[in-house]
Amino acid sequence: MEKSIRELDGCQREIEIKLTNEELKPHFDEAYKEAQKYADMKGFRKGKVPMNLIKQYYGKKIEADSLETICDDEFRKIIKEDEIAVVGQPNLFHLDRTGDGVVFKISYEVLPDFELSEYRGLTIDEPIHTVTDEEIQEELDNLAKNNGKMEPADAVNDEGHIVGIKLIEIDAQSQVPIIGEKPIDTHVYLANETVMPELKVSLLNTKVGDTFVFQPKETDNSAPDKTYKVEVTEIQKLVPIELTDDFIKEYTKEKMNTLDEFRSELEFQMQDEWNHKSRTAMEDQIVNKITELHTVSTPESIVKEVAKNMAEDIKKRYAHLPDSANISIENMIPGLMPVAERTVKWEIIRKKIIEKEKLEVEDFDIENLVETEAARTKSDPDTVRRALMQNKMITENIMHKKLMDFILDFAITNEVQFDEHGHYHPDGEHHHHDDEEHEHVHVL
Repeated sequence: MEKSIRELDGCQREIEIKLTNEELKPHFDEAYKEAQKYADMKGFRKGKVPMNLIKQYYGKKIEADSLETICDDEFRKIIKEDEIAVVGQPNLFHLDRTGDGVVFKISYEVLPDFELSEYRGLTIDEPIHTVTDEEIQEELDNLAKNNGKMEPADAVNDEGHIVGIKLIEIDAQSQVPIIGEKPIDTHVYLANETVMPELKVSLLNTKVGDTFVFQPKETDNSAPDKTYKVEVTEIQKLVPIELTDDFIKEYTKEKMNTLDEFRSELEFQMQDEWNHKSRTAMEDQIVNKITELHTVSTPESIVKEVAKNMAEDIKKRYAHLPDSANISIENMIPGLMPVAERTVKWEIIRKKIIEKEKLEVEDFDIENLVETEAARTKSDPDTVRRALMQNKMITENIMHKKLMDFILDFAITNEVQFDEHGHYHPDGEHHHHDDEEHEHVHVL
């Protein structure tokens, strides 16, 4: 057998495999034996047709049909012996049967070979936010409102009102109702942030029976270009419930007994959410910085597959929309290719770092999870441990955390403040992370 490999652009490769007639013979003999099992010829029982007759009547077809299988077998032997990391689906694009034997040409892709750049000692912004008493009180106020009751009111005195309105479409010039258009009855909670500011202002200080003209297009360009006469039909005031210890007991199903206890738990949960947001922001920086530091070719077939999966996920996510059936996955794929390429690039780099640092999921990494699941399912801990270790999603999540912990252990962190919208500004003023006011290694 002769073989020659051509390196094309990026991860693309082509291999040419030549087999002589002598090398083909054992393969053909196997194909004949397999064909003999199913051969059906008059005068012979099925599977008992003599080999010479099979070769005489079916030989050329059997040999031609077996060539792709022979090619696949030889290709697999080569990639195993030469330890070629083939990814995606190889493609047999040339097959030439000659008098001397056969020539196969196969295109395939491999994982890129590259040197890791330095991933230790990255400078990472650590966005921080400490939950304030005002934020906690706002959450408590929202809880009181959400569990409050509605009472009839004479006028809309503040935003704590729900107003019933009737929208009647009218002609902008004559202000005469449009014939055939049915009035729209709806309710507006003025404290809701989605309410158009101009509508909110117009409803304040109104009473039942009051009317005014409203043009939503003036507030929102995406709104319909229509003019409405708005009539106030009903006014109710939202009266928040009093947050007593008894309410907290009932609301938490007696998991907590006092408002102070609930407030402390709420503060912990809110801070935990900010800490999680900070961790996510740092991990995003790690991925961005490390991918930018590396020049890595990505297998096109894998990138396309990832883009296709992304498109399918998007279509599934919006399946409830009326036009979802018209969403074309094929049309979405080109726009998703850059994101998919970055995803594949990071995955390639990530795996190489894991291999270099010899990171692996060990029993102690899942001990808490084993304990929780064993108690929940009343199962043997060893059985639960084996099941968890075989769950790829769980082990991948653990490995992701281990890798990020490892990189953050060596990272230099600078504290930055989240802004009021929950974002941070990496180019803004940095604050040192320790009391001595100098950068240091971050340990989580």
